Amino acid sequence: MSGGYRKYLESILPLLAADPQVSSLELSSPEELDFQGDPQVPHWRWPAGDARAGHAALRAHLRRRAPDVVFVPSARMVQTGLPTVVMVRNMEPLVAPFAGNSPGDGARNLARRLAARSASRRADRVIAVSDFVRDFLMAKWHIGGERIGVVPHGVEAPVPPGERARPAALTAECRGAMLFTAGSVRPARGLEDAIGALALLAARGAPAHLVIAGKVAGDAESYHARLQALVARQGLADRVVWAGSLTAREMGWCFANCAAFVMTSRVEACPNTALEALSYGAPCIATTNRPMPETFESAATYYPAGDAGALAARIADVLAFTPAEREEASRRARSRAGAFTWDATCRDTVRQLALAMRR
Repeated sequence: MSGGYRKYLESILPLLAADPQVSSLELSSPEELDFQGDPQVPHWRWPAGDARAGHAALRAHLRRRAPDVVFVPSARMVQTGLPTVVMVRNMEPLVAPFAGNSPGDGARNLARRLAARSASRRADRVIAVSDFVRDFLMAKWHIGGERIGVVPHGVEAPVPPGERARPAALTAECRGAMLFTAGSVRPARGLEDAIGALALLAARGAPAHLVIAGKVAGDAESYHARLQALVARQGLADRVVWAGSLTAREMGWCFANCAAFVMTSRVEACPNTALEALSYGAPCIATTNRPMPETFESAATYYPAGDAGALAARIADVLAFTPAEREEASRRARSRAGAFTWDATCRDTVRQLALAMRR
């Protein structure tokens, strides 16, 4: 389970359970999945190996429980004969399953793509987490727009200043402006853009360092090794910090103290880290790839993915902000973050579930 998916479930479950239109809510998950859910929500686990058996145990359980609607918050389908809603929230397998990935990760992405396509076509309704996802489903998979509802994720309130914690990986040697990026380390992140831009800035004498938060995902060790080799060739070993997985308190410290948050991803659906950066008022720089302009709107400046020179220019612009310009950038970021609330996500999700029941 990805960190973003876990955060989604932890945020939405208690809100769904408390919604006045929901008379009861039950969570079902695989026995082997390390996820506890919400203590107020009954939790049934299907046995290991049930997927290989066509989810026989899960389907039997749902027949006994006879819910009004089944919600699968991932692009999978369990055929039960009951009204079913699926959610598409991972676009890498759909748009670029093999790009830069190992053969194993590429094959897994292809399997995810096939499962998502089948689920989206068979479900009564599909929740897309952005306009970008909806447009893809309509244009590429020819799913009728009348069956798709756009429901973006929400964003948590920032960690209070007194509870933020500087990551241990940030030593006293980290001098100058901090550039921050976060998310799983994998080819779709496009981290080579940030490293290339940092090299250009260093050549110009700009005092800056790059903090990369996130763990190596899947079979991306070779990608990580290539990035480390790139850092070494550029002479940036003392300017790049591999912070690994950070706690919410540490992430909050980085968002609040960075000179700029840099989003180099090649493809996203509704990027959680982008929403968090906005909520802290971080000046943001992102690729022009969708859905970044949809997510950030005017609260970011943009560069073409793969163009380290353009990214370096955008970073230099941000580093040259006057205090008034930086405050205005922070204001725009916080204002944009206000458009993404978990209450709205819950309300719109319940609406999609009700539409599926009527269908």
